[in-house]
Amino acid sequence: MTTSTLTEVSATNIASFIRDHATPQDLDVLRELRRLRWSVQMTVQGSLLREGSIVEIHNMRPKYLNGLIGTVASTGKSHKGDPIATLRLEPASFTRLAKAKRDATEHLDGIPLKCLTSRT
Repeated sequence: MTTSTLTEVSATNIASFIRDHATPQDLDVLRELRRLRWSVQMTVQGSLLREGSIVEIHNMRPKYLNGLIGTVASTGKSHKGDPIATLRLEPASFTRLAKAKRDATEHLDGIPLKCLTSRT
């Protein structure tokens, strides 16, 4: 990336720099940095969740899980050691899930904490 000293770092300054000066290699680096920053942010946010927290699911596959709302019933670790939660879905979210998944239950197991956003 081209070395530049900014007296004030702002989204506008960064966008202007990218528009006017960034090379394809710079854009590759920025894409990776953005991905890493997002991952760190979601991990930190997820680590703040506790049993009883009301949360919304995002960035999950299958996509029909995104937007479901529930309460963290328990937390633990996946077989890879990543923090996960079991959610007790709110009635409206359970109804929505039941339309997408025939064997749906009101509890969802193994949801990564980094895919949960606090609703409280």
